[in-house]
Amino acid sequence: MTTEHDNPYEPTTGAATPARPATPLVTARPVLTADQPPSPLELPMLTRRAAALDLGLVVLVALLLPGAFNLVTVLLVRFTTGQDLRDVPLPHGELLTIDKWFDWALAAGLMAYFLLARRLPGAAFGLRRDQPLLQAVWALGTIAAIYLWLMCTVVLIYAILLLYPDALNDVLERTRMIELLPIHDWRRASLLLIPVAAHEEILFRGLLLPYLRRLTGHWWSAVLISSLVFAALHIDQGLAGVFQVLGVSVVLALAFILTRSLCVVTIAHFAFNFLQFQLMRVIFHVPG
Repeated sequence: MTTEHDNPYEPTTGAATPARPATPLVTARPVLTADQPPSPLELPMLTRRAAALDLGLVVLVALLLPGAFNLVTVLLVRFTTGQDLRDVPLPHGELLTIDKWFDWALAAGLMAYFLLARRLPGAAFGLRRDQPLLQAVWALGTIAAIYLWLMCTVVLIYAILLLYPDALNDVLERTRMIELLPIHDWRRASLLLIPVAAHEEILFRGLLLPYLRRLTGHWWSAVLISSLVFAALHIDQGLAGVFQVLGVSVVLALAFILTRSLCVVTIAHFAFNFLQFQLMRVIFHVPG
């Protein structure tokens, strides 16, 4: 016999046991959102004001200061020899190499300063040491993408020359610049190309891209601005050269964003330039 307080579902052992709830308990689960934590490459740890100040320092030190150094070099050669820099091939090659190592030192020093002063992780500028084999594969893929772009541009430039023969002067201007480079000696060429690739990737991909992304809020605008600046600095290669360099810069920027690796784009940049030198040696019949 049971009383009104007895529970027919509880064992009659005399021990006090909690009654089961009338409805089953619902276990709470964590809410999953589509938003992923921001990448260090997007510099989420910096305020916009700090990013703007850093970007101003990049423009001042890494872009304007090397330009001033180049101007001083041109004036010095003209004052001491009475000739234009392009008319002094051997000193020009030596000065160009020194100039590029100077540029690399400025860019690398600036990046080191930001890492220490802002206490940023190396990943903020694409500095990573993991998965070296995968990074090498990405570098090969980046080189292939660059040459695919160049093949498309060669067809386009050839079509333009057929329609506008006067545009040939622009191509010849680029050839004249090539003749001033040390294509006859692969050792001297490497000594020049190493700082070229390292400096330009540190500056345009490692520094400009993340800071522009932080300020504009979009990768596409960061890629566009940095690539336009990069191409404009190659105006001495003529309009055809600027057009080709613009596409190369976009390819390198996309590779940097996808891999988040400064090493990938630096290796790809150096390898591409080195292969171009070997191609020029064949075209100009330079002995090995």
